[in-house]
Amino acid sequence: MLARKFTSIVAGVAVALGSCAYVEHQGPPTCSDDVTLCPTSSKTATAVSCECTCTVGMIAGERTLRGKVKACLPAALNAAIASPEQQIALDAMDPREYDQRVFRYCHESVAGFVQGIVRTQGKSFIACGVPLTCECSTGGAFLDTWACRSPCLDVSCSERTCPNILYTTVLDMGWCSCSRAEACAGSFPGPDEPPLCLSSNLKQ
Repeated sequence: MLARKFTSIVAGVAVALGSCAYVEHQGPPTCSDDVTLCPTSSKTATAVSCECTCTVGMIAGERTLRGKVKACLPAALNAAIASPEQQIALDAMDPREYDQRVFRYCHESVAGFVQGIVRTQGKSFIACGVPLTCECSTGGAFLDTWACRSPCLDVSCSERTCPNILYTTVLDMGWCSCSRAEACAGSFPGPDEPPLCLSSNLKQ
């Protein structure tokens, strides 16, 4: 009798734990999930301003850097440098899909690039095992600048092409003239992707 009760208790606990395993906490939907939540962008824009926050975990505690990163839109979203095929696809793209792709460009591509630069410049104290996350969002793309009306050169990020941005808690990449960051055996953007063009002379 006691053995049967014990078996029932164990089985009940197992069922409870099993059911808990499938419960996931999901936050509210974002633009990445729902196009209706995306900020509006203009297809005449050639550049976008991304609001970025990087959090670095260090022995002495976390350090946070915040600032705007102004980047040229890639050819697939930039009519000024799009190929004929890309222009056809851009013209046919639903406006809400365009808004979402601009947001994802900041959220994914620009965030990865910024994270690569921070990791590279902080290599003396941000080793590959040290936690580092960079998140970027945008209020939409409406900017147009001559600097983003032609493709940029593919330049690796270094102390010469991107002076140290880690002196303060302000994420300032206005002096950077590079388009590809390499850190922890990775490249941002990837080696098979086009360079990410910054535009430091954008005004907003």
